Amino acid sequence: MLGKLIKYEFQAGSRYYLPLFILIAIAALFCRLMSSLAPATLLEFMVSAIFALLLTAMFVITFVITIQRFYKNLLGAEGYLMFTLPVSVHSHLLSKLTAAMVWNCACLLMLVLSVDIAGREGSLFGDMLRGLPADLSALGDLLLVLLIGLLSLAAALLFFYLAMAIGQLFGQQRLLASFGAVIVMSIAQQILLVAAVAVGFNLLAFNSLLANIDPDNIGALATGGVIAALLAVCAVYYFLTHWLLNKKLNLQ
Repeated sequence: MLGKLIKYEFQAGSRYYLPLFILIAIAALFCRLMSSLAPATLLEFMVSAIFALLLTAMFVITFVITIQRFYKNLLGAEGYLMFTLPVSVHSHLLSKLTAAMVWNCACLLMLVLSVDIAGREGSLFGDMLRGLPADLSALGDLLLVLLIGLLSLAAALLFFYLAMAIGQLFGQQRLLASFGAVIVMSIAQQILLVAAVAVGFNLLAFNSLLANIDPDNIGALATGGVIAALLAVCAVYYFLTHWLLNKKLNLQ
């Protein structure tokens, strides 16, 4: 059933994203054409401005759709139908999270490809591919960066899911409460981040054992700490959201 929910999410998102991607690709081609036929002219500037606006709109639309798919589908009128299906709350959450992450990554890839198409010289995507590390150790570092990026994206999405799950507890004021939850959670998150950084610096400053540790190992420890922290944040946000939707759901 999880697979069917994910398929449904992709079908719902494709109605918005695919036409937008096609429009951006066409705008990128026009930018490339104008840069060849009418460089440094008002027409080229106008086409480039439209292209830039479309790229900005892509990320705004992505954010809006991400919020809308969760809010309307699970916490709005559609929630009465969705929660009558023989599907667990885990399946609802995972389907929303999976589709949102894939579409966000697709938008980032579309940004790179469209800028590549619109560029006058060289190939941004080609340069990125040629810049991929050849040796296994460097490739491992790249994979770690990608993992951190994906975990950061998951944490950001789950952050907003949790804020909306908290907001739905307040009935008619759920939208206002969701915004309030975002503000309060953001402040709490910043306080915890500052505290964690302070503790980390204190450990580095006062732990004499680190003086004998290889710098590469310190970097590995720091990377592992970041990954562990992101995993913990994702787990906390996910299971709190699951608990609220499972035990405290309010669709009034």
